[in-house]
Amino acid sequence: MSDAPGHALRQAVVARHGSIHAFLKRNPELTRSTVYQVLGDRYPGNMVRQMAIIRTALEGVSETEAQAPWQLPDVEELAEVLLAAKCAKCRRPDRRGCRGCRIQTGREAQAVQEFLAKTR
Repeated sequence: MSDAPGHALRQAVVARHGSIHAFLKRNPELTRSTVYQVLGDRYPGNMVRQMAIIRTALEGVSETEAQAPWQLPDVEELAEVLLAAKCAKCRRPDRRGCRGCRIQTGREAQAVQEFLAKTR
């Protein structure tokens, strides 16, 4: 079994992710049954193509990129996103982006940022 093409790929997956299950959880675009069949050398279709897809997913995102810290957006970015969402639903086209709405949205963005900072 050690000379089978899927065996080396299985070892690489386990070495990098700890288990095939963990690899599949990090790559939801892959089909679970296909991956297990390819790594077990039982895939009835184009084995070479499927192994290339699995290798690409394996090499795609490095461990450091996957664990990179999430950056908290600043208040201005949050306010901009919230205001755009509010203005898109505003029933008063002549008042889109109005001063009162901008002030309130700024307060809401500040509250959201404080909440996100506490939960980190």
